[in-house]
Amino acid sequence: MTSMFRKPPRFKEKNSQITKLQQMEEEQIKSFLVTFGGTPKDLIEEEFLQQILPKLKADGHIFRKYNFDSSSHLPSISCDLTCFCGSEDFVKDMKGWKEVTSGNFDVHVLPGDHFYLMETSNENFIKDYITKCLELSLLASV
Repeated sequence: MTSMFRKPPRFKEKNSQITKLQQMEEEQIKSFLVTFGGTPKDLIEEEFLQQILPKLKADGHIFRKYNFDSSSHLPSISCDLTCFCGSEDFVKDMKGWKEVTSGNFDVHVLPGDHFYLMETSNENFIKDYITKCLELSLLASV
């Protein structure tokens, strides 16, 4: 038995702030990073921001231009797929992952935003879940 564990894909949302990063001014990007969470405020105010601005704008460009053609590529994997996300995350279409697998599909929504993995309780939940899946897989192969 094979399983795949990962975070959700970035299903394109036309009005997402991420897709607009390339056109944003520095102050707008600072505001976005504070709202998005996960980046310490003191890093946003220092030279670190100058180093990451080009990368953030490039990410926005990629998000805006990327278009996944599901009609010709699905399902592309055959293993079971388990998705995890934060309850307050900006990712909305977790069930879109079901389209990419012919295996079983499961979603777990954990408390938190896009950086829900920074919470020890969520990290422990995922570790325990993966351990349980591996133990069941081992038992099934005997």
